[in-house]
Amino acid sequence: MSNFHNVVEVSARKQYKCAECCGEILVGEKYFRHSYVQDGDFGSYKLDACCEKIISEVISETSIYDVDNIVIGEIYEQFEFHDSELEWLTAYIDNQAKRNAKPSQFLIDRRDRLLVITNE
Repeated sequence: MSNFHNVVEVSARKQYKCAECCGEILVGEKYFRHSYVQDGDFGSYKLDACCEKIISEVISETSIYDVDNIVIGEIYEQFEFHDSELEWLTAYIDNQAKRNAKPSQFLIDRRDRLLVITNE
């Protein structure tokens, strides 16, 4: 059986939750609906525009990862040791806060450590 992954940008007809940051996708807001078949199993998930952008950047800028190796809901684990880590982490945390999702203390601490290192 063949695998596939399809992405469509759509407008929300009702409120959804982003599979990555767990934030709200509001009615009328553009989001990205991913549908896939992998190893015979069908699945789908929704991402808000910010998470979609971050994931796309991570995939394009980190050559060891591709869309089949990204674990949705754990993209921040792919940031580590990359030149854009602070930028991605800050965007991710800001997006969570904007969407009424609580950023984890682990991510906030990690961002704050990177800020200290960057400013030294």
